[in-house]
Amino acid sequence: MQVHYGFDQTTTTIPRPVATVGSYDGVHYGHRAILDRLNELARERQGESTVITFDPHPRTVVSDEPIELLTPLPEKLEILESTGIDHTIVVPFTSEFSRMSYQDFVRDDLVGRLHIDTLLIGYNHHLGHNRSGGYDQLLALSRIYGFDLQIMSQKQLDTQHVSSTVIRRMIRCGQLHEAERLLGRAFRIKGYVDRSGAITGTDPCKIIPPEGRYNVTCIPDADKNQTYTASLTIGPERKLSLQVPLSTFPTGTTSIEFR
Repeated sequence: MQVHYGFDQTTTTIPRPVATVGSYDGVHYGHRAILDRLNELARERQGESTVITFDPHPRTVVSDEPIELLTPLPEKLEILESTGIDHTIVVPFTSEFSRMSYQDFVRDDLVGRLHIDTLLIGYNHHLGHNRSGGYDQLLALSRIYGFDLQIMSQKQLDTQHVSSTVIRRMIRCGQLHEAERLLGRAFRIKGYVDRSGAITGTDPCKIIPPEGRYNVTCIPDADKNQTYTASLTIGPERKLSLQVPLSTFPTGTTSIEFR
């Protein structure tokens, strides 16, 4: 997967971009359905699948309320790559960008810079300032600018609506098995494990479960083919400590998956 930072920083012209736009925090079960369809459409159109996402998360710019992320940008890019997406464009989300109308975004960026072939959106997706660009508005623009517009229907899992907000709520409540079901994978954190088992260097914007002790699986960056079963303690002020056989455990940056 090629990663481009901004529309003006693409290193190559993407052939027949089949694109979707969104924050994609969590890259969860519902997102995966869209991404699978995006890859399918790209093959049908003989183009390349392209995810347009934002950094920082739009809510950190348009709202005074802080947001805890399911997947900070490096983790999100890693998961997106695993889905087989061809390109991800990371758009800097600024106050100025947040005021851009959906008409300008489509005309100037999607059509003018990216030259999209197809735009795929979710059933309730809106673009632009005040989320004013819904399906009907985008359909009108697709006819003006000559790109194909596709829409995904609402995806549900066991009658539970799949959204990043719902998953964050589950994690805050310690409902990690339910969160895993909607994510489609184990929830994980990443940090540096030292010889004492203390974990530092976690992304400060990353959501973590409530205080307590959890069963986890550790995958060290130093040897991603080796896994370790351990116990993780979460204390006050995001203090993290790992109980693992440190005599055999390669300290360093480690992915920690909740079981």
